[in-house]
Amino acid sequence: MVFADVETLVAEWLRTQLDPTVTVRAELPDSVKLATPLVCIERFGGSDRLPGVDRTAIDVDVFADGNGAAKALIAKVRELLRTQLPGHSVPGATVSQVSTILGEHRREWDDSATRRRGASFEIVVHNTL
Repeated sequence: MVFADVETLVAEWLRTQLDPTVTVRAELPDSVKLATPLVCIERFGGSDRLPGVDRTAIDVDVFADGNGAAKALIAKVRELLRTQLPGHSVPGATVSQVSTILGEHRREWDDSATRRRGASFEIVVHNTL
């Protein structure tokens, strides 16, 4: 059984949903400041108790100039993931469910001009290949 790369699946889908000025990646770039506003997707676990069903856990970090912009961006990402991502299909995989594990909150970041906020989600993907 081949499982979909959920980081890439979510990042590519979010690129089509967010304003084109937002950078969406599955890993942090060398310079976060040059890429803001930025959304970064990273898988940190999950399970596959049923054949073909991947219950992934992902962190979503957003970086923006100012706390208000970071709050607005993570809220938009959360709304899109929860309401629009379920049902999305790519060859070999369909997202069936998205739930929030840890809601929107501030995350520490070294650059005082750039604000970081994040949330964690469980994404259930049915794989068919």
